[in-house]
Amino acid sequence: MMKLDKVLVLTRGYPSNNEGEGFFQYEIEELNKRCQSVTYLPYPEKPKSRSTLGKLFQFSRKIAKGLRFFPLRAFSMEFGWLLTKSNFSAQNLWNLVTDGLQAGNRVSQIRSLKFRPDIIYSFWGGPDGLATALEGGACRRGAFVRLHGFDLYSMRRSGFQPYLRFIADSEVTVILLSDTASQYLKSVAKPRKSIVIPLGVGLNECSNEALSLDPLHFLTIAYPSPVKRLNYAAHLLAELSKTSTRGITWTHVGGTPAQHKELQNNFLGLGGTGNLCFHPSMRHPAVLELIKGSGAGWVLNTSLSEGTPVSLMEAMARGKNVFAPDIGGIKDLLADTIGNVIFEPNEPLEATLERLKLATTEMKTGINQSNIEKIRLHFDGERSAIRLLSSFERASR
Repeated sequence: MMKLDKVLVLTRGYPSNNEGEGFFQYEIEELNKRCQSVTYLPYPEKPKSRSTLGKLFQFSRKIAKGLRFFPLRAFSMEFGWLLTKSNFSAQNLWNLVTDGLQAGNRVSQIRSLKFRPDIIYSFWGGPDGLATALEGGACRRGAFVRLHGFDLYSMRRSGFQPYLRFIADSEVTVILLSDTASQYLKSVAKPRKSIVIPLGVGLNECSNEALSLDPLHFLTIAYPSPVKRLNYAAHLLAELSKTSTRGITWTHVGGTPAQHKELQNNFLGLGGTGNLCFHPSMRHPAVLELIKGSGAGWVLNTSLSEGTPVSLMEAMARGKNVFAPDIGGIKDLLADTIGNVIFEPNEPLEATLERLKLATTEMKTGINQSNIEKIRLHFDGERSAIRLLSSFERASR
C-alpha cells in the first residue's frame, strides 16, 4: 500500500467541527491513515468585524478575490448554454454569478497555499466542485469531485445546475452515490471520468433491537423546507391515524420550535391523533443515538431532494422499514430487500396513503433483517472509504 502525498480536501468545515463525525467519518479516517500529508480547507470565515463599515470592507475584499479569480470561461459557456434554453431566468443567472464568485474565492484559497497538491478532493459539488475543476489541471496526480443528491436534484427540477456540465467536462473524476445518479449525469452532462462510490455507515450500527408495532412508530429526519415535504408527511400520518387500530407515534428530528408547532398544527388540524415528539436539529452523534433508541419501526422519507440518504442507511442498519419516494438512488438502496415501500413522488396522496396502510397492515415483525443485510453487504462505510482512497492511489501511479 503506497502512501499518498499532499492531498488537499475542500470541506465546509474542519473535520473536528462538523464533517468528521457524520457523512465523511470513514473517508477522513482513511485519508489520515493512508496519506503522508492531508490538508483540509474549509470555506473562508465569515467577517468578524462588529462595525458595519468593517463588515462592508471585509465583504468587499471577499468580492474582490472572487472577481480576481472569477471563472470567466466557464461562466461564458454556461451563460451561452442558458440562452439557448427555455429555462433561462434571472434566478439561474444570479446562481451562475454567485457560484462563480464563491468558486473564485476557493481558487484564491488554493493558490495561497504554500504547496502544490498532488490530489484535490471536494466533498461537494457546487462552487467547491467548480474550484476543483478549475485547479485540477495543476494537480500532479488528479482531482475528484463528489456529487450529492441535491446537485442532481436541482438539475432534474429546473434543468439547470450551475457549472455542472463544466465540472463533468473537465479533467476531474466525478464520484457519484448510485448507479441511478451515474446514468442520469451521463444523460445530461456526459462526464469524461466518473465512478460510483456510495457513502456508507458503520457495521457496528447493525442491530436486531426490537421495534414498535403497537403503536405504529414513524421517524422523520429533515430540516423543514418545501422540498423535504414534511407537511406532506404530516398529512399522510394524520390520515393513517384515523383508520389504524394500532395508533400512531411520530418522532421528528430537525428544525425549530416554531416549525415543529406548524407541523403539529397541520397534523392535528387534519384530524390526526397520536403521540408527537419533536426534536431540534442535532449533530450527527445525537441523531444516531436517537435512531438507535427511538424504537420506531418505520423511517418515513417524503423528500424530493435526496441522492442516497445516509439517514436511511443508518435506520436500515437498525432494522427499520423504509417508506420513501422513487428519487435519486433510493431504488438502488432498497433493491433486493423486503418490507420497504417505494412510492411515486408525484402520485396523489390517496394512492400513497393506500400503500402506507397496506404496508403497515402486513408488517408482522418488528425488525427488517433484509435491510440489515443490505447495509452489511453494500453500504459499509469503511469499505467505501477504502475504495475512494484506492481510486486516489490508482491516479497516482
